[in-house]
Parts: sequence; structure tokens; C-alpha cells
Amino acid sequence: MIVKPLLNRLKSSSNSDQTPNEPPSLIRLYEAALSLNTSKPLLPQFAEILSTRLGFNAVIILSKHTQELKIAASFPIENSSLFGQIDCETSELYREISGSQQMMNFQEPLKQFPNDELVNTLQAKSIYSWPCFGKNKQQTGAICLISSSVKSLSAQEKQAIGATSRQIGQLITNELPLAQHSNAENEDRQKQLLETKTAELTAANKSLETISYAISHDLRAPLRTIDSFSKALTEDYGHELSEEASSYLTRTRKACAQMRHLIDDLLLLSRITRRKLEKQEINLSKLVENIAQDLISAEHLNNVELNVELAPLLIADQHLIKIALHHLLDNAIKFSSEKKHRRIDFFTTMENGKTVYALRDNGCGFDMGYYDKLFEPFKYLHTASEYSGTGIGLAIVQKIIARHNGEIWADSDPDQGSVFYFTLG
Repeated sequence: MIVKPLLNRLKSSSNSDQTPNEPPSLIRLYEAALSLNTSKPLLPQFAEILSTRLGFNAVIILSKHTQELKIAASFPIENSSLFGQIDCETSELYREISGSQQMMNFQEPLKQFPNDELVNTLQAKSIYSWPCFGKNKQQTGAICLISSSVKSLSAQEKQAIGATSRQIGQLITNELPLAQHSNAENEDRQKQLLETKTAELTAANKSLETISYAISHDLRAPLRTIDSFSKALTEDYGHELSEEASSYLTRTRKACAQMRHLIDDLLLLSRITRRKLEKQEINLSKLVENIAQDLISAEHLNNVELNVELAPLLIADQHLIKIALHHLLDNAIKFSSEKKHRRIDFFTTMENGKTVYALRDNGCGFDMGYYDKLFEPFKYLHTASEYSGTGIGLAIVQKIIARHNGEIWADSDPDQGSVFYFTLG
């Protein structure tokens, strides 16, 4: 075992008569080294030990085993992305320490490496480094210890880290090739996992289709029966029923109609993610105008002002886009019903080089404090007594926009109307 000589060395040091005179940080280093988990990669463990036991903000173990300078391990984990973004070959600090064959100490690194990204990001005040050597005394990498405060190490601490660096040099030689060798095994496992997940997803989609079929047929059948008998009672026996009984039947039929709409929307929501996109050139402005006019005519409204700006042609699935626009325009008309004069504007704007489409109304608006519920199914921002609906419309719209690699968001104030913005891939 590569690490065994180091463990024996540290163990004998910790049991010696001199241990009580050693710095507490060094004793902690001994204790941590003795508890290393040898069944796991040791380089990350050494990085963590050197950082936590000696009080350094960051520890980086560099490898030049393949003549290319790379990060073999680092600590803390949350800084891994930062360390990984820095080009090892162009870093002033990395070049300096990887080329040295002796311990180095930088007490003014910000002045010594003014353009180094890592030094500036960590605001390093003290940096220590040790070269790492493998077999035949060939340098395999380096250890870099970084502190954001001025820090001094005792001679004993330096000696212990030096012993650690010699073992790390051999670990770089032995662990990294093993890691590279295991990459092929990891790829095979990832491939098998992907195939398994694909099979599970296929099975889940089939189950969803079965459930959708059941909802479509098994739930609609009793609804039709309830609605039909309620209608028959009203037509055949309405003159014999009290006003209260007639009201019950009317409410029953309205509830059936609401349930049918809910079933339709649930089925639509489930189908959107599975439907193959059939993209074609679309005149979005013309679609908005046609859909809005159909909704206005169906409700026999004469107080709606519609302003549609000419938008550039786009490529999208016309069927799905019509569904999304229908829900957005239906909401715009519905939530402005309390206004004597309703106004709906469709326009475009540019943001970061992309066309953003917008639909604005002068309706009741909503409190942005509840924005996180806006696109969630069955999350109502208004009571059913105020405005009817299934609570799924905006969830459907968001799914459709997402299928086109777009985004949708909104801006609103109570009683000041709303604006819904969206992009399309």
C-alpha cells in the first residue's frame, strides 16, 4: 500500500516523546492521516486533511504526470468549479510552483502574481508549495496550500508536509492511471444506466397513455350519464320542480361541464410532452388576431380593443402555439371582464438579440408575491367565484413554450393588468 510508509511514519511520530511539544495542528494532521479510508481515492482525502488540520483556505494538488499540468485533487469541494475554470498552463502561480523542485513560500502573492485569477479570487495572503516526486525521483506534481490570511508554518509542520508530498507524488503516479483506466468502466456503467432509464421512461410513457385512455373514456362515461339525466329531468319534469330543485340541477350540469373541461386539459397537459413537434413557418400576429376574434365573437363582446403588432415570421409547431395563444388570450379577456373597456395588446421587443413576444391586458392583474404559483397546475391566484377555470391553462402554456426551447414570464400589479412575455427557441 502506497500510503503505509507515511502512516507508519506519522504513527511513530505521534507516539514519540516529542509529540507533546509539537504544534496542535501537526498532532491533528497525524490523527487525521491515521484515519484515512484506504478503500477510497487518497488524493482528495490528503487535500482535505491539509486544509482542515493546518488551517488553509484551499489546498490544490497538481499533476504533471503526463507532461500536461492538471488538477489531481482539491479542497474545499465547493471551490472545485473555480479551480477547474483556471487554465493550469497559463496560471502564473501554477507555472511557478510546478517548475520548482523545492519548497516555496509566498508571503505577498497578490504582489508577486497580480494577474493570477486564483490568487485574486481567494485574496491569498500566504501560499506554500511542495514538489511531489514519484519513482526515480521524477517530479509528478506539486502541493499548493493557500491562506487568505498571513500564515507561518513551524519547521515540524513543514517536515510533515514534506513527508506527505513524497507519498502524494507516488499516489499521483498510481491513482491517476487507475482513475483513467476506470473511465472506460464508468462509461460502460453510464451506458447501461442510460439504457435502463430509457426503458423505464418508455414503460412510464406507456403507463401514462393507459391512464390517459382511462381518463378519456372511463371518467367521461359517468359524467355523460349524470349530465344526460340532469338534462332529462330539467326538460321533462322542470315544470314540476321547485326553483331550488331546478337550481340544483343547473349547478350539477355546470359541474359536469367544468369536470369535462378539466379532463380535457389534463389530457392535453399529458400529451404535450409526448407529441412530436411538426414545425412550420407561422405568422404569429395573424394567429393572435384570429384566435382573439373567435373568443370575442363566441362571448358576443363589444367592449374589447385588440391591438396586434406585426411580428416576424417564425418556425414552430402551429397546433401547439395556437393552444398556448388560446389560453393566454382567453385569460386576458376573462381577467379583464370587470373593465368597461377591455384592451389587449400583442407586441414584440428584443432582449439579448432574441425576439420576445408579449401579450398585455388591462385586467385585474395579480400580486407578484404569489408569482411562484403562477405556472403550477391547480394553483389559483383568484377564487373560483371570481373567475372560472381549470387551473391548468398556464401550466399548459409553459409546457408548450418549453417544448420550443423557450421561456415564459410575467409582470403584473393588482388592478393594473398583466403582461406575459415569451420566447420561442
